[in-house]
Amino acid sequence: MPMNYIRKLNQNGQVIVIATFIMVLALAIGISVSNRFISGIRNISEADNSSKALSMAEAAVEKILLFPNSTLESYITNNNCGSDCQLEIIDTTGQRLRASVTLSYTGQSTDEIYPLELLEGQTVEVFLQGYASGQNVYVCWNTDASIEAQYVYTQSGVTLVTPYAVNAASSTHSENYFSTATSLFGYNSCITILATNTPQALRIKPYYRETEVFVLPAAGYGLPIQGIQIEAIGSAGNARRKVTVVKTNSYVPTQFDYVLYQKSDSQALSN
Repeated sequence: MPMNYIRKLNQNGQVIVIATFIMVLALAIGISVSNRFISGIRNISEADNSSKALSMAEAAVEKILLFPNSTLESYITNNNCGSDCQLEIIDTTGQRLRASVTLSYTGQSTDEIYPLELLEGQTVEVFLQGYASGQNVYVCWNTDASIEAQYVYTQSGVTLVTPYAVNAASSTHSENYFSTATSLFGYNSCITILATNTPQALRIKPYYRETEVFVLPAAGYGLPIQGIQIEAIGSAGNARRKVTVVKTNSYVPTQFDYVLYQKSDSQALSN
C-alpha cells in the first residue's frame, strides 16, 4: 500500500477524533450553560413565589384587622370564620394565590409565658383584669436593660399605682439608684410583683436598650387574655410564608405614665 495513502488515512482519523472532541466539548459547555440558565430561572421563580406568598399572608392579616374584636372573638368561640379567613386572587400571569388565617387568644393558658418585644423608652401594658388577687406576677428578662414597671390596681373604687424601678442583675447603672433584680426560673433578671386588691394592669418600660421581656403568672395560674393572635399562611406555587400578628387589648400610650406620676391636681409634675 502506498505510503501517502496510509498517511492520508491517519490524517482522516485524526480529523474525526478532533471533530468528535470538539462536539463533545461544545455539548458539555452547552449543557452547563443551559443548567445555569435553568437554575437561574428557577431561583428567580422561587424568589418571586416567596415574595407573592408573603404579600398574600400580609394582605390576609390586614383584611382580618378590619373586623372589630367582637367579631373575631365570635369566630374563635365558634372555631370557624368561613370566607373571612380565606383570601384568593389570580394575578396578571394567571397564577392563583391563596392565604388562610387562623385565630386564637394569646396569654390565656395556665402557666403560659407572655413574651414582649420592647423598644427603649416604650411602654407596653399587660392586661390584668380578672387575675387572682394575692398571687405574684413576674417580669423577667436576660439583657442588661433596666425596667420600670407600674402595677395598676383599684382599692375601694380608687385607682392606685405601685411603681417598680429595677436594674438587671448584671447592670452597671448603679447611679440611677434603682433596686436590683433577682435571677428566677432560668432568667438572668426578674421582678416579683404581688397582685394586690383588684388587679387592673401592669405597665412595663425598658431603659438603656431595647429588650425582650417575659411576663409569667404564678404557678397554676394564667394571665387574662392579652389579645387575639392572627396567623396567616400565604401560598404561591410551592412557596409558603407565614405571618403572625397579635392584636392586643387597647391601652393608653407611653405619655400617660407622666399622669400616673402626678400626686397633685394643681402643681405640674408634682411627685
